[in-house]
Parts: sequence; structure tokens; C-alpha cells
Amino acid sequence: MPYISTRGDHNAVNAKTAIKRGTAPDGGLYVDPNISQHQLFAPMMAATSYQAMARIVLAALLPDYTADELSAAVSAAYSNTFDDPAITPVRDVDDLHILELFHGPTSAFKDIGLQLLPHIMAQALNPQEDVLVLAATSGDTGKAALAGFQDVPHTRITTFYPDGGVSPIQERQMLTAGGLNTTVAAIQATLMMPKPP
Repeated sequence: MPYISTRGDHNAVNAKTAIKRGTAPDGGLYVDPNISQHQLFAPMMAATSYQAMARIVLAALLPDYTADELSAAVSAAYSNTFDDPAITPVRDVDDLHILELFHGPTSAFKDIGLQLLPHIMAQALNPQEDVLVLAATSGDTGKAALAGFQDVPHTRITTFYPDGGVSPIQERQMLTAGGLNTTVAAIQATLMMPKPP
């Protein structure tokens, strides 16, 4: 059980529990305190596909997931959702190498993680469990989260955004999100700032 809280609660949990909870009971984030002991062979990784590399990294970080679970999650996340088979291609521009992170379904770099997380989370659930994800956004995260969780079994997502506080394109992306398990709500609020002393 490699995961403990960043806030000092050392009651370790396994990866599936950490993913289901999201945050530790003390409010911290779950981390693997032994992460520096994981060794991956870089030349071998560089010669594989993005999907194969993802399976190798996830197997090291999520030891209680089976190889079949990880393969299914990686396949669901990265097989037909990106417009470039390399997922994150590197383009040469003069003497520079540019990593492109905009080939996902919402053109946001957040697609890289938010296409995978829902499938990993769904596999962490017991067959009789469902999860509701509440998200608040002021931009790209909302649409990327909606796209990632869209129609993933046993999951639902509700995304809140500030009414008038996102761009028209971002609002349109969220309001037109598909899926039977997605909900979007604009929130009207006034931010109260404390007066300086």
C-alpha cells in the first residue's frame, strides 16, 4: 500500500483507494513516498508507442491494478480520442523540439490526463459503486473533464463555472458536452475580497 498523504497522515492506502478518494482524510494529496525507487529504462521507453509507455509507467505507479485493467484503461483513453496517433507528437522547428499537447478531444493539454483518469477511477470502484465528480472551472478544465467522463460506466460528473466568467467558446464547449452522465451549471456569485489592512 504505497500511498500516503502529503500532510503527514501516514495511514497508507493502495492506489485504487487513493484514486477513489481523490484526497486523503486530512485534506492532503496522496503520494508514493518511494517514487524515487521506481526505475524505468529510458531508451526502451523512447522506442515504444505512447500507449505502451503509459502501461509501463502506470504498472509501476499503480501496483494493485492488473495488466488487463491498465491495458483497458489506456486503450479507452488513447485509442480513438486523439487526432494524432502519437498522442503527444514532437515536431522539429529549426533547432527546437516542440511537444504538442493539443491533439485531444477538447484541444486542451488537460485531455492527456483527463481521458485516462475516468477509466482508472471506474476500475477502482466495486461493481455496486457509483461515483459523482464535482468540478469547478474557469476555463479548459471543465470541458476536458466532461469529455473524459462522458459515458464512462459508474461515473457521473457535474461541472460548475462562473456565469460570464469563461470565454464564449469555453461556455459553448461545456454546454454542448454530450453524455448521459454529464451536467453543467453556471453559477452567479460575487467574489468578496478582504480589505487590505
